[in-house]
Amino acid sequence: GAVQKIFTYIYLFFAQILWPIWVPIAILMFEKDATRSIFQKILAGIGVFVGIILAYFLLTYQVEASIVGYHISYTLAYPESLKYYEVVLYALATIGPPFFSHIKRMWLLGATILVSYVVTMIFYDHYILSVWCFFSSIISLSIYAIVLKSRVKKI
Repeated sequence: GAVQKIFTYIYLFFAQILWPIWVPIAILMFEKDATRSIFQKILAGIGVFVGIILAYFLLTYQVEASIVGYHISYTLAYPESLKYYEVVLYALATIGPPFFSHIKRMWLLGATILVSYVVTMIFYDHYILSVWCFFSSIISLSIYAIVLKSRVKKI
């Protein structure tokens, strides 16, 4: 009903709009190296672009969430012709930034998110939006450990 629709849109806002914008901007804010900062700005620009496009899609096209095979399945009536570009740009914005960071172990975040995406594609192909976001949210807790470790070294 109405409550399910509200929570579907809230979840999709975080997964499709906030995440591709927040990840590259958050990592850019920590960047101190000028050359790497250029790459981070490009990835942040891609993230903002993807977030705006997906916000438009979310507000314009039909979306539904349902339980299928013990997972949440999202049906998005977004244009099929743009799906490949959407996936590639989203991946660049959400997976790419950790690989270009000057922070020593930040690449581990990117690697684990990439591996979790591949595992999700192989085993949960029809539930990528819910399962990969679940894995990514758990993995993103490692950001706390990375930041904490980098702050301890400064003291």
